[in-house]
Amino acid sequence: MPWVYDGNHSVIAFDNRHLGLSIIKGRFNRAEVALSIDDEDLTRSSVTAVIDATSIDTGNERRDDTLRGDIYLDVARFPTIDFRSSAIEQEGSRYVIVGSLTLHGATHEVRLLTTINGELTDQRGITHRGFSAQIAIRRSDYGISTTLVEGVFMAADAIHLSIELETTLRD
Repeated sequence: MPWVYDGNHSVIAFDNRHLGLSIIKGRFNRAEVALSIDDEDLTRSSVTAVIDATSIDTGNERRDDTLRGDIYLDVARFPTIDFRSSAIEQEGSRYVIVGSLTLHGATHEVRLLTTINGELTDQRGITHRGFSAQIAIRRSDYGISTTLVEGVFMAADAIHLSIELETTLRD
């Protein structure tokens, strides 16, 4: 039986240090995720995700417009952020999802450290499974601006992504 991405109970979030002084947090509000989960051997599973880059949301519309612009995400040219797994490796009780991340027109292999948070069947008889994944990427690897202000990067090169993903088992 297939597991289906539950976008209503999932979050694709990020944080980035601004001027070395504070951490700005945000999220992407729209994504399509396709899963092929092998319950017998999770290392034979796969995942693809297409994140709508225009859905970036930091809670500040002016900042979001800047992030959508040509200095950063350039959503007019690159409207999506794409991930496609190529392998899943088990490391103790965790998994590493290896795959290609395409952002701002550049593609690099990444490794998402992933934890299975559990599985339960709710009072309606619907089975849910939760996952958490983390990764750090460098903007410069993807050709995204590294503007300096007084010798300090306006936004840090490192971007931390945190994914809380919930799936639902469908008949």
